[in-house]
Amino acid sequence: MPDHNDDAAGWSQLTVAQVRQQSRLVASRSLQPLKITNPAVPAGAACHAVLASYGGGLVAGGCMRLRVRCEAGSWLLLSTQANTRIFKSIDGQQAEQLTEGHVADHVLAVVLPDPLVPQTAAATSRLSTGTWPPRPPCCWPTGTTPAAPMWANSLPLPPSPPSCA
Repeated sequence: MPDHNDDAAGWSQLTVAQVRQQSRLVASRSLQPLKITNPAVPAGAACHAVLASYGGGLVAGGCMRLRVRCEAGSWLLLSTQANTRIFKSIDGQQAEQLTEGHVADHVLAVVLPDPLVPQTAAATSRLSTGTWPPRPPCCWPTGTTPAAPMWANSLPLPPSPPSCA
């Protein structure tokens, strides 16, 4: 299993802040296999960041680590380009997806990932942690990981509906 130390060098990162009354991506760093894009959208109050993975998924022993920071007053829509495939493990190693969020006061953060789609015999774990203000207007979906492998010549089910705090 990968080492989950606090060293920032092993983490992809994105920071959203208010710039001239609009939320903007002010810092971004992508480490393979994760790619962070910030599509051009019509002028608006929110920042949209899209997560993608090279090769469409994670192999056994692979790890995507992402730190998300939302500064005071910012709005973020964080989505994924498509589902993330978890390829089979032939030696018992897990593929891991770690997301760490730090949200300041008066933030709207909506996180809408497509589902993980584990191949038969895949081993995976997903962990989301964060620091939040006392009553954040934040929507972080839960239950988007299928309970059983679904990628065995069948179509994946849609993700579970988000649960908002």
